[in-house]
Amino acid sequence: MQGNASTWEAFWRERPVEDGATLWDVDPAEAVERQLPVLRDWFTPGLPVADVGCGNGRQTGALAAHFEHVLGYDVSASALAAARRLHPHPNVAYRELDLCDRDAAARLHAEFGDQNVYVRTVLHQLPDGLRQPAARSLAALLGERGHGYVIELAPEASELFAAWPRTGGGPSKLDDILAAGLVPARMAPGELEEVLTGAGLELVETGGFQGSSVESGDAGALTVPMRYARVRRGR
Repeated sequence: MQGNASTWEAFWRERPVEDGATLWDVDPAEAVERQLPVLRDWFTPGLPVADVGCGNGRQTGALAAHFEHVLGYDVSASALAAARRLHPHPNVAYRELDLCDRDAAARLHAEFGDQNVYVRTVLHQLPDGLRQPAARSLAALLGERGHGYVIELAPEASELFAAWPRTGGGPSKLDDILAAGLVPARMAPGELEEVLTGAGLELVETGGFQGSSVESGDAGALTVPMRYARVRRGR
């Protein structure tokens, strides 16, 4: 996840270096591995796979088990340090990237060439005015041949989050985010698609699903409504 670099750095610096330390840090069986059939079919063969907003690298490591060359990008140096410690794989390179910095994305494209990108719940954390620049950075990473798979919170997730801190009877992983000043931002219906197409990306497929979190409530594990988009550079 991206956003204000200093805020995210402070957030990750306070997190324990362990899997499951954040709200979105689910078992890969509920994230990357669940989406593998689509990713294998969609990603351009032979290109690196970039996990954009990789955090502590849990999903990056899962991607490394299935793709030859994987990149983990995050805005936080502390997150990347945790990723290198928890998920050091010989076919993974971790790099710092503020997705709002198009020049930084261009430098990574110059280093690694066209890339397939996997982006999970990153754009909603950015202020409205920075979502479009971030999407343009995604386009820069893709280049001419890369394909992207972008996952975001669905608009209706905001109602769930509004009640979430009070469902478990104690501090939640969402409380950690709110205490750090990182408020999950609502994306309006159609906004994800508008942001992506406004950056020159072609929407090949969009849809919705129920995503997992590390939280649980009275009724069991809490799930979150999500949206996905398969994208590539506009033809």
